[in-house]
Amino acid sequence: MIQRSPQHDTSVFDGRKIAYLRTLATQLIRELETIEGVTEGIVRHRTGAPAYRRVVCEQRTLAFVRTRPRLRGVRVDVTGGWKVPRSRLELESSSATTLLVRSEIDVVQAVDLLRRAVDRKRSQQT
Repeated sequence: MIQRSPQHDTSVFDGRKIAYLRTLATQLIRELETIEGVTEGIVRHRTGAPAYRRVVCEQRTLAFVRTRPRLRGVRVDVTGGWKVPRSRLELESSSATTLLVRSEIDVVQAVDLLRRAVDRKRSQQT
């Protein structure tokens, strides 16, 4: 029998922790909605709950938010049109920028980074 390490074993990640990640994702989106023009967008999905949530700024997708139990956090994939400053929350990925939020402190930092990205984009448009 193959032994899996605890960091890769999803059974270690119980329902309370998954609920905590969902709460973090909701908290992140609510905090982002305090930025003028930012709202939670609609995700079209055929059956069941969608695997991710979409954050929109001025009718353009800002980020996709999804819980990632194996990573023990909330993954925030920022789309390519938005430039986010470098941060300790950043993960290597194929998307433009990916942040991993694991705590309420991380939520504050992620909101700050995305606020700066929105401000930068707006200043470029004027």
